[in-house]
Amino acid sequence: MGKNMSIAAGALLLALAVLSPGAAADVTVIGTSFSPAEPHPDGSINFYIQLDMDDNKNVSKAYLIYCSVDDGVCYPQKVMTYTGEGNYSVDAGKFKEGEWKYNITMQLKDGNITWTPDTHFFVKKETPGNGGGDHNNTTTGNGSKDNTTVLYIMYGAVGSMVAITLVAAVVVLRTRRKGPEG
Repeated sequence: MGKNMSIAAGALLLALAVLSPGAAADVTVIGTSFSPAEPHPDGSINFYIQLDMDDNKNVSKAYLIYCSVDDGVCYPQKVMTYTGEGNYSVDAGKFKEGEWKYNITMQLKDGNITWTPDTHFFVKKETPGNGGGDHNNTTTGNGSKDNTTVLYIMYGAVGSMVAITLVAAVVVLRTRRKGPEG
């Protein structure tokens, strides 16, 4: 019974650590960008982030999270490649025409996550002839951390920990019910 109690206690401590994480390591974002500056549906879009070199040592992975504003659909995150000197990039492929938003989420070595504010941009078909098309890409974001995609990731992690804790509790209760073998 002592071994099962240790397993249950370990699962509970792990769940509590996820539910109330410690202070996150600081990460200074120097800038984010994408190219081309005026994306169109027939071309691929690359995304970039540059971090302060000293702070980059706190990052274990960076992910691009992007959503169609028009449809309200968020797509599977893309792992960014570390290219050196605090820089990460990813080729996210083609995007359909419309308004989009993205942020870059960083998984830190201390187990916490942080992310950039949402950046909005537009994907439009080329305007033939007079070039009167509106290709203005805008960067907006008030720095609030309300990105629903990131919250879903966090909910998934918490849900997994709750499931592990419940399974550990069931194992302990079953062991208690069976009694000592003999």
